[in-house]
Amino acid sequence: MKINIVTSSGKAKTMLGAFDAALVNAGIANMNLLCLSSVIPPNTEIVFEKPEILERDFGKKLYVVMARRETDKKEKIAAGIGWVIEKNNRFGLFVEHDGATVDEVKNLITDTLNGMMKSRDEYKFSEIQFAISETTNMNGESSCVILVATYGIDGWEDQKNA
Repeated sequence: MKINIVTSSGKAKTMLGAFDAALVNAGIANMNLLCLSSVIPPNTEIVFEKPEILERDFGKKLYVVMARRETDKKEKIAAGIGWVIEKNNRFGLFVEHDGATVDEVKNLITDTLNGMMKSRDEYKFSEIQFAISETTNMNGESSCVILVATYGIDGWEDQKNA
């Protein structure tokens, strides 16, 4: 399996508009996002690139782990994802956090993953890896920063009409 890590930001008149702009910039705006808890399946390759989304995929389900922060104030915002992989590549763990700075987000990710690894002490994990992004918002606009790990696309073909 391949998981794509995408960082993006967006600006607009409203915070929801800024979130949509960030999704457009990440290349995933035309999908229905389904947020997952944070377990990475065994034998997964993590890559830093946009997922390939074709026009025929528009409206389908995209499974994601996402960190997101929006603001309409003049301030910095940050969001990030951190992960570890079990040494025998049985599985991994993602965590997502947001905050005011890259350092704050990195500390939150580190603390959370250390706790998660401690509760799974029968496994040996890799060093923590990070993908963190920040942006600065200016007066009169809204900003959003996102970090998204995309797992895969699923259609609606199996859904029955009500």
